[in-house]
Amino acid sequence: MSHTPGHRRPRRPDRYAPQRDFQHAPQQDDQPSHRQASWRQALAAAGLSVLTTLGLMAACPAPTASAASSAVVEGAIGARYSSLGGPGSFLGQPRTPEVPTPTRPGAYVVFDAGSIYWSPATGAWDVHGAIRDEWQRTGWEAGPLGFPTSGEVRTPNGRGAYTVFERGSIYWSPTTGAHEVHGDIRAAYAWAGWENGYLGFPRTGEVPTPAGDGAYTVFEGGSIYWSPWVGGAHVLRGAIRDAWASIGWENSPLGYPTSSEFNIRGGKRANFERGFIEWSPATGARINRTLADPSISGCDFPRGPVTIEHAADCVIRAWDAERFDIMREYATNAATIEASQWGGPFEGRRTFEGCEHNVPYPITQTSTGIECTYYFDDPAWIHGYAIVLGIEDYGYGPIVSDVESIG
Repeated sequence: MSHTPGHRRPRRPDRYAPQRDFQHAPQQDDQPSHRQASWRQALAAAGLSVLTTLGLMAACPAPTASAASSAVVEGAIGARYSSLGGPGSFLGQPRTPEVPTPTRPGAYVVFDAGSIYWSPATGAWDVHGAIRDEWQRTGWEAGPLGFPTSGEVRTPNGRGAYTVFERGSIYWSPTTGAHEVHGDIRAAYAWAGWENGYLGFPRTGEVPTPAGDGAYTVFEGGSIYWSPWVGGAHVLRGAIRDAWASIGWENSPLGYPTSSEFNIRGGKRANFERGFIEWSPATGARINRTLADPSISGCDFPRGPVTIEHAADCVIRAWDAERFDIMREYATNAATIEASQWGGPFEGRRTFEGCEHNVPYPITQTSTGIECTYYFDDPAWIHGYAIVLGIEDYGYGPIVSDVESIG
């Protein structure tokens, strides 16, 4: 499936406030083992600058130079500061003494270029740059993320960095900036392979849907949608996501996704509250229309240009094979439903009796206008039986619009 990252959902106005606990369940793997190794010492030893020190939004007014120089950093925060290189590290000099956090048990110290936060449950960890700014936007430790549980860690692909918090993470890259991911959306992001998967880095934080009954996060290569009504968060991307967008996202007749995209024979599929979208290289994305194995010779799926007789023949052959997915290419939905209610396969040898044009062809304004008749010499019927198909043509190709008679 051609999942190009060029099709992106425009970011809706940022209405992020401290969350109404959209993603309330912390994940068991909030600190995956491969994300715990700190690389601060290596950076400091190599004299490299940290990735995201793009500016500091201080938590309190900056003290005077004399106050800053006299600040003493002790305890767990002091130990973390020393492990990073102390005053010679990327954090620089302390700008405040240790300050208790206002809403939860903990403390922090602000430095020239970042902060170190401590709590009894998490220990002491540094936060700085764009990641710190995003954490501030979500409400610091009182927000949905809680306290940090790691320092800033380079992503395995080398394209960015992240910090893990009690209930989520913040990811940063030079092209996307820093954005939080948490709860069920973060669990789906992990399932899709984190930033190394097809989704790439997040381009937004979690955004409530306009109706307020769910939330989403946009990534480089797709989106993850969550709603309490569908049980979890689900990944959509590429042509399936574009088709869903074209009819109105979660406000469309399909509603929210109830599955991520998964493989089916010949393509991909995603399920929704009130339907599905399937995709194949040959058909593209199709809403509430299944992909068919083109096993009926001469009846293309999707259909190409056809004559009246060809359209009628494919309807009868698809009906006989009970391939109503193919029949929909050559008949209206109403005619397909009517045929499916009669069922198949047919009994007896089939003979095409021809098509009768009741008005001159081409027909531009008629409900049927053309009738094609098939005869079946079924021995269960004394004289066999016939099926008459009503066909219309409005200039875009003939289509069976009615099963006019059987008998």
